[in-house]
Amino acid sequence: MSGKTYINRHVEAVLSNAAETFKVVILGGSRQVGKSTLMKRFLSGKGVRMVSFDNPTLKEAAKNDPELFLAQYEPPLMIDEFQYVPELLPFIKMAVDERNGAGLYFLTGSQLFKMMDKVGESLAGRAAVLSLSSFSQAEIKGMSASAPFLPSDYAPFTEPMSLKEAQEAVFRGGMPALVCAGEKMNRDLFFSSYVQTYIERDIRKVINVRDIGRFESFLACVAARTGEELVYEDIASSIGVDAKTVKSWIGVLEATGLVFLLHSWSGNPVKRVVKRPKLHFMDTGLACHLARIADSSALFASNQAGHFFESWVVGQIVRSYQAAGLDPSHYLYYYRDDAMREIDLLISRSGRLYPVEIKMSANPGMDAMRHFTVIDGMGVERAPGCVLSLTQNPVPVRDRGLVVNVAALWGQGI
Repeated sequence: MSGKTYINRHVEAVLSNAAETFKVVILGGSRQVGKSTLMKRFLSGKGVRMVSFDNPTLKEAAKNDPELFLAQYEPPLMIDEFQYVPELLPFIKMAVDERNGAGLYFLTGSQLFKMMDKVGESLAGRAAVLSLSSFSQAEIKGMSASAPFLPSDYAPFTEPMSLKEAQEAVFRGGMPALVCAGEKMNRDLFFSSYVQTYIERDIRKVINVRDIGRFESFLACVAARTGEELVYEDIASSIGVDAKTVKSWIGVLEATGLVFLLHSWSGNPVKRVVKRPKLHFMDTGLACHLARIADSSALFASNQAGHFFESWVVGQIVRSYQAAGLDPSHYLYYYRDDAMREIDLLISRSGRLYPVEIKMSANPGMDAMRHFTVIDGMGVERAPGCVLSLTQNPVPVRDRGLVVNVAALWGQGI
């Protein structure tokens, strides 16, 4: 992110609360989404010492003698790229147990999956774990943070998003470096460097990938399938590995924050629901690069356009839950049964299900809501739903909800 530009992050309010109530605050997310920038800005002027394990000397010192390292760097302390030295966790536990007060340690990392089991063992009840993704459209537009998205909470008079704006937003994605630099930065060079860094610093250290070319083919294959149900065997046959390997690699993409797996709702005891999750790239700009899509016109002229748009929308909603300190996987699902009835998104809140359809159309029609009534046979209350689309005017549909512009995602009121 440019030193001259800072875009407020919606997780800041939850981060502030966590710093006042937890002894340890952990901020995770994929590479270059702004974790260090956010944490350094938040902690500026608070007397917190900051170190980074990108520094090989500090990393080795901490690995060789974690107890001595923490004795030299007393809290309050921020450690960037903490995942490189998970050996510190037991000693951080002892340090916080010996001290009163909150905000003693602030940890950031892009490979938090490597240490989350140890976090659970060592810091249960002591650590707040937050997630950060690349910019949401609301953050890019400078909108203030709002409640996690629900179809009934949007402001109906939000300025609608046009097709051209949607095309540009989906193709651009939300990587801070690209958003803040604008056209000054070479997009292809940025993403190529990003992927190489990700493979070298995250993938090689976690899984035994002998053929990097094959893993890059895997990334391209998965990116081209964003917004679709995840069929491991299909991907495996496309790149020449077994399904078990693909499942392992997908797990790493999920754990490093590159993708979000939207699981199917299984609350229907009558109809068999599809158990495969839907895969959504959290940054559609990165997905476009990996899928070899040259520009926004090429994307929206292809048969992949609807899937990429759906991933972008789901990603915006996921971010609204992350910004509230909530785990999106506990609230967001999709539905599809053996009768091929499908709902793109189900939001489970307070014992109710809110159905959401996502249509890259200015006139999706009332038929887009035809499967919402499936919920009525699930033994759970159906709340008002919506169709998130590119319509210019809200259209009410009796007993089902509204057809609204996708701008409702950042036009909510609390």
